[in-house]
Amino acid sequence: MPAAYLNIRNLGVKADGSDEQTAIQNAINTAKSQNLPLYAPAGSYKHSARLILDSVELFGDGDATMFIGTVPTEMALHLIGTKPKLRSVKIMTDYTYDAVNAVLVKGNSTISRVHTPWSAGVWIGWPYDAGMVQYTNGFVVDNVTVMHAANSGIINLGAKGTAAEYARITNNRVEATLSDAIHNTHGTQYVLIEGNTTHGNGDDGIAVVSYGSEQLSSDIMIRNNTVGHNYWGRGITVVGGTRVTIQNNQIAYTEAAGILLYSEVSYHTREVLDVLVKDNTIDHACHCKVSACASKNIAIGACRTGHPAILIGGDQDDGSTILNPSYLNGSRHWVKDIDLLSNTISYPSTKALRINKYSSDVTFDGNTIKSAPANPIDASSEAVNIIQSNTVIQN
Repeated sequence: MPAAYLNIRNLGVKADGSDEQTAIQNAINTAKSQNLPLYAPAGSYKHSARLILDSVELFGDGDATMFIGTVPTEMALHLIGTKPKLRSVKIMTDYTYDAVNAVLVKGNSTISRVHTPWSAGVWIGWPYDAGMVQYTNGFVVDNVTVMHAANSGIINLGAKGTAAEYARITNNRVEATLSDAIHNTHGTQYVLIEGNTTHGNGDDGIAVVSYGSEQLSSDIMIRNNTVGHNYWGRGITVVGGTRVTIQNNQIAYTEAAGILLYSEVSYHTREVLDVLVKDNTIDHACHCKVSACASKNIAIGACRTGHPAILIGGDQDDGSTILNPSYLNGSRHWVKDIDLLSNTISYPSTKALRINKYSSDVTFDGNTIKSAPANPIDASSEAVNIIQSNTVIQN
């Protein structure tokens, strides 16, 4: 524990099972005004709207400290400002998770996937008000459990670290959310995503995304995570980003590709440049396993998308009105400078690696492929400067 801190129970919060939205927010504001961390001892803290942590630290006793959102569409703990921190708490709703239909249920109320950030478990960054300047930096989210969020478990909208001190999403557990487990977008920079576990989520495990004309997300380190068993989406994705490292992650039983590096015209995502994918283990990619697959009409063990374990490429056309950055000089290569080194791919449903058009300068070296269908590597004739070497194939 910090040497000095405030106890939320001494600031009017009772953890008695009632809605304490106002009391909890007032306690957080008091901690900020005194420039002290706020400690929430073991207990159930119910709230009916988002809680805002503006430049303050909130910590608890691990999963015994539960922040329970009574309205799943307003459940987020929202980190903004300078060096906000959230540690050692559990975030959930008082709705139950229907694992077959992938919805949240409470009595006669049913909630499907919601797309607003305040319906995530943890929301970092933009207040999301029109014209508001992003100013969240130096955040930490560590040892947090998020369950049953109506959107992503943790969503980072443009919050940043620095080259000297990365912001951190570390050692968290994200389970059974209706969207991505951990989602990073809006030009986020210098973020370490390490030691997290995701399971049973409704879309990608860990995603780095850049949409339309927004700043390219960059300098993201994704390492030592355990990802998979999702009923929709991929394991780890970069769909718009640069200077991203994906290293030493365990990825298993993803509904689509284990790793996706792509520019997707249907979602208006940007280019993917300078990505290192090294020392990862990808097992049973495109192999939907959890019971919620049925809610998407996917048979257990089926590969709906036909994705390989690693999928690279783009579907942007020359002269796209969506985006045509001048620094690409009209290049068709929206995904380039990709190094795939020393990864182990086991039991892919289709190919181990597919490189589609609009790709260039891709190196696939020193990788091991186990128990794959015949001809496990496929590269489009329109992909340029593809180097493959030292591949070990084991049946």
